[in-house]
Amino acid sequence: MVKLPIGAVIKELVLDRRIKAVDIAQKLGLSRAAIYQSYAKFDMSNSEIERWASVLGVTSDYILERRATALQEIGGRVPEGDNYLLEHLTRLEESFKEVFKELRAELDHKNRELEVKNQQMAGLQKTVDVLLGKSEDVMILMTSLAQSKQPLSAVATA
Repeated sequence: MVKLPIGAVIKELVLDRRIKAVDIAQKLGLSRAAIYQSYAKFDMSNSEIERWASVLGVTSDYILERRATALQEIGGRVPEGDNYLLEHLTRLEESFKEVFKELRAELDHKNRELEVKNQQMAGLQKTVDVLLGKSEDVMILMTSLAQSKQPLSAVATA
């Protein structure tokens, strides 16, 4: 039975979870280069799969099942030569397009929220400007009253 490279399955899981290679390297105690080399591995020991599973928050059985499922999706065989890579890249591209579409929708939503907040801030700034203008007039009045030595009540009744 032909098997799908385990490194490709692990890389796909990493991409699905949007985990950076540097973060995985730190958790596994490996270099980034070693992480990328792992993506190219055809097979791994059970202990190595368990370490990856731990970092990815899944079980080693899940990784092996995902490997089997991916193999079934492409007809139970690994295509010869570049075909496997082309099919794998096509699936990854579709995944990226979906993620990009979700991120674009989220960005649009955040931009609309930001516009509402900007309008609220503009309204608050107008209120502050009005209040500051009134307080300046009050300060001028109080200063002139202090200089003329008139009580505030005399001005209020006038």
